[in-house]
Amino acid sequence: MASDLLREAQEGLDELHPQGLGKASEALELFRRGGDNFGVYDALRAMVSYHRQSALRDGRKPLEALKLAEDQLEDFRRSDDRCGEACMLLSLAEMNMDRRGPKKRQEALESCRRALAIFQEQRATKYEVMAQLILTNLYFKLEQPLKAQQASEEALSKAASPRSVGKALHAAALALAAMGRYGAAAAKAAEAAAVFQK
Repeated sequence: MASDLLREAQEGLDELHPQGLGKASEALELFRRGGDNFGVYDALRAMVSYHRQSALRDGRKPLEALKLAEDQLEDFRRSDDRCGEACMLLSLAEMNMDRRGPKKRQEALESCRRALAIFQEQRATKYEVMAQLILTNLYFKLEQPLKAQQASEEALSKAASPRSVGKALHAAALALAAMGRYGAAAAKAAEAAAVFQK
């Protein structure tokens, strides 16, 4: 039931349905009661993402998202939960990479690199792929297309779900296009489209 609630919450993120936040919060409590740490991480990330995207839509600073992520980051550090810590670092990176200026974007890059190092250390492949995809986006925004392409290829080499594979292919296409490699970019874009259409 908790997984179903979380999936529904994640599916509603793009439309920012208010009930999506409630479902993620309910899933969080169920995961906590069941001792499912990875479920807890995903539910918290969904809640932070909801608050972040709401703030972006409304042109506000993401104060609720920041508070939730920073509070949970401290909790995970106190309990020596390395994956939980890295998941909140990843959420902070997502927050700081959009419309918050070059200084915050640099902070986002540092947070994402720290998160990636922890995921690699913990062999948390699913989250490692997430971190590489966010790194790809960050490098693209920082006008470093070669690094963006390398991060996207790293993500692609470990992606398991079709959604992650499609995202990695799409990111690689954007990076290759930014480097003027239009033929290779078109090929990656076609691969991404084929994955998403399945």
